[in-house]
Amino acid sequence: MSKNECCLETESRDGEGGQLMPLPILVPSMMLITIMIILAVGGNLLVIISYIKDKKLHNAHNLYIFHLAITDFLLGLISMPFYAVYTALVWSWPFGKVFCKIYMVCDFTLCLQSVLLIIIISWDRLILVKSGAQYYMKESQNVARIKVAMSWTFAFLLYGPAIIGYDYWVGHSLVEEGDCDVEFFADFGFTLASSLIEFVVPFTSIAFINTLVYLQIRKRQRIREGSTIKPKPQSKWAADNSDKETNNGTNITTVTTISGNNHQICTYGNKKNTNFNKEHKSHKDLKAAKALSILVIALAVCWIPYTVSTIVIAFSPNSIDEDFYEILNWLLWFKASINPFLYAFNSDRFRENFVKILPLLRYVLKIKKRVY
Repeated sequence: MSKNECCLETESRDGEGGQLMPLPILVPSMMLITIMIILAVGGNLLVIISYIKDKKLHNAHNLYIFHLAITDFLLGLISMPFYAVYTALVWSWPFGKVFCKIYMVCDFTLCLQSVLLIIIISWDRLILVKSGAQYYMKESQNVARIKVAMSWTFAFLLYGPAIIGYDYWVGHSLVEEGDCDVEFFADFGFTLASSLIEFVVPFTSIAFINTLVYLQIRKRQRIREGSTIKPKPQSKWAADNSDKETNNGTNITTVTTISGNNHQICTYGNKKNTNFNKEHKSHKDLKAAKALSILVIALAVCWIPYTVSTIVIAFSPNSIDEDFYEILNWLLWFKASINPFLYAFNSDRFRENFVKILPLLRYVLKIKKRVY
């Protein structure tokens, strides 16, 4: 998704492209890139297969995760391999200008769609924690499909027409022969506006929404903790028999004899299990809150350096080293490699499907089989 390489003046752009970078740099670079591609393709493919095979995963939230996996899978299958060749050949594009445009349209659309889906997923979580059981009435799969279709349309329209037709609009091509870049790489106004739309606004929205989710979770925890009834000390009118338990820890019928009147009050309950469920829900809420903070941090680390550098280069082309910029470009794509672990791998149901597909993952994930 490189936007500005050809406005950076280096020796590799002086008509001597097509040569491999030095082996001491090439070998470790290609090893890291290969690992990224394997994680992006393999991890997201597990999510896709799991969703298709397991009908119990078919709900609105998982539909968003499914499409996020498709998006990141295509980034690993299309964007990364072709750009790896471009990187290895020291920023020389051997596939022709027409395919370059197709490639750029796919790459920019997929990258933006990934961010849009993360916004939708974050908003979906906020609706869930605020609405509770009503969430399943509000968020049907049909509503989810409409949201996904709108996000795909917007992701294409923001960059697609400009990538395809910018050189026709200005009357000439700004991209050098043998290079692959978008034609608007030096248009500061367009770059600034698109960066605001593509990252600044989405990231601010994601951070704000996830903060609201976190506050809602904390509020729910306080309510849950406040609703826990503490046992009162027994008086002379107290029960003769209370909270008798079976061997497995669950409560049985409690018989209370009130002194003086010889009345018995029978209560049926499961206090220990109720308290356990509250503690379990609190633990899940705390885990969810931690996961939300990781999601926001990961997005910031992967996107902020690239976005800031892109704006700076459009304003001052020689202000950032080309090789450093390319590292930031790969850091941007790294999000596609870790998204499966940030989203689907947090779901017990998804993890169990991963183990069914690849049994060796059981030793990595360390989860127990569930009896269906």
